[in-house]
Amino acid sequence: MATILLFLRLSIAIRSTAASDANGNSTSRLDEVCKQTFDADLCIKALSIYPESQTFDFHGLAGLAVRAAASAAANISSYISGLLEEGSVEDDEDFQQCLYDCEENFVDAFDQLDELTVVIDNKEYEDVNLWVTVAETDRRMCDEGCKNASSEKKVKLVARSEEFSRLCGIVLNMTSFLATNHL
Repeated sequence: MATILLFLRLSIAIRSTAASDANGNSTSRLDEVCKQTFDADLCIKALSIYPESQTFDFHGLAGLAVRAAASAAANISSYISGLLEEGSVEDDEDFQQCLYDCEENFVDAFDQLDELTVVIDNKEYEDVNLWVTVAETDRRMCDEGCKNASSEKKVKLVARSEEFSRLCGIVLNMTSFLATNHL
């Protein structure tokens, strides 16, 4: 039922966006599309950093959502590398091992999302769920591996991981609509 409501809301958004463009309304397509996802604020924040987000159609915005999620995975991996290089976690073996594993997990997640860009470009939306699920599994493995670590730095890692998960959800919201409506 929730899926049907989401598709209905996205369908209405697309129609109202087309009407807004025709009427010269100042509401952007990005705002309209993002309002229909489960996390509109993050969607707008993550996609608006790309200048093309103001002119892209729904398909283009879905591609940008994948880029944003991939960028988040790369940033998490870089953050972890920085923690390991600065040596501030050497006295906490559990957290250090967690970081090594997570670094690998987020590199894998990035690779999955990087491959997903080709799927999006080819409008093979029915395959998106598989790619995002694999990336999300990498994130969950990181979270699970770190659950017993007690470092204060874990809090930042968990927050970044949660945002990554939310970005993956935005990708799924957008591509589910595109697949259902054959756009």
